[in-house]
Amino acid sequence: MTRPTEGDIAKHFDDGVDCCAPRRDASKRPGFALVKLLRRQLADVGLAGRSVLELGCGRGELSLDLIHDGAASVTGIDLSPDAIEYARRTAAEDGLSERADFRAGNAATTSLPSRDVVVHHRVICCYHDVDAFLAASIGAAGSIYAFSMPRSRGIWGIGVRVALKLENLTHSIKRRGFRAFVHDERVVHSALSRAGFHLKSRSDRGGWFAAVYVS
Repeated sequence: MTRPTEGDIAKHFDDGVDCCAPRRDASKRPGFALVKLLRRQLADVGLAGRSVLELGCGRGELSLDLIHDGAASVTGIDLSPDAIEYARRTAAEDGLSERADFRAGNAATTSLPSRDVVVHHRVICCYHDVDAFLAASIGAAGSIYAFSMPRSRGIWGIGVRVALKLENLTHSIKRRGFRAFVHDERVVHSALSRAGFHLKSRSDRGGWFAAVYVS
């Protein structure tokens, strides 16, 4: 399979930065139901006064939502410069620029700042080298690591793999460099366990799941 470059990933999300529902209509955002589960799980462990690092923050919707949920500050990192500019504008409009810092960068190779909480939502499937992504992101997490990703096991896992094969075929036909990947969820669990984190909660929704680990 084609391994997307940083430029391929950035271009894919730059091209789509204005294609989705306006941020003010949150219910129409892609993955809205899944992100609600993730936010609920984070609320259960508590965000009050904590610093957050969101990887693959996109246009910054979740980052800003987490501030409204109680986080003291959020740093968002994304490969798409256009998405980062969008996130900065939105933070300014909401009067949150002093608590929300958005930066362009690769979460697997950039030196990540340490924060109390690390979050990534529907992001790990954009990375071919899952080990590098996990090493960097887990190393930046203080006490909470939260994420959503495609399910890789059972009937749902089979369905997800078929769906992403079709998606990647479309990317290939349209001569796009971007590809999506289904990583074994056991690899993620093992990496977190070795780093001293244990599963606090998990919620499945269709072919995806959201999980929170704590140390």
